[in-house]
Amino acid sequence: MGNLGAKRDWGFAKDYVEAMWLMLQQTTADDFVIATGMTHKLSQFIEMAFREVGLNWQDHVDIDRQFFRPTDLMIGKADPSKAQRRLGWKATHLMPDVVAKMIAVERGLRDVRDVWDKPLSTQQSLRLLAETVLRVRDPVQHHHKTDHRNPP
Repeated sequence: MGNLGAKRDWGFAKDYVEAMWLMLQQTTADDFVIATGMTHKLSQFIEMAFREVGLNWQDHVDIDRQFFRPTDLMIGKADPSKAQRRLGWKATHLMPDVVAKMIAVERGLRDVRDVWDKPLSTQQSLRLLAETVLRVRDPVQHHHKTDHRNPP
């Protein structure tokens, strides 16, 4: 992993497409910030995910300075209040939901509508994330169908 101190506002594409559609319905063009309005440190997220499954993240995650970005923005923060006020739009899927949904698809869930349309609890989201991180880190032990580190 790279810089675990970086903070980001993670959102869900389906929410953002809805916001775009609402912008196109306006009689006058305007600029809007589309975001969840919440930032999360990568380190906090990783710690929560591993704690949820009873593991110490530091035993499973390596930090490598070669993955640090020299021009990385340390805090990605946005204020979507204008979109909420003028468009009536607000993000409905927050970071734990987004990550859980991505993991569920990675795990081969066939009916993705069950995943994309229903928010998961933070506990469900973090458990799925921790399970996937462990499988990707050691695909032999956790028998993952695809090793994305070595594509065919």
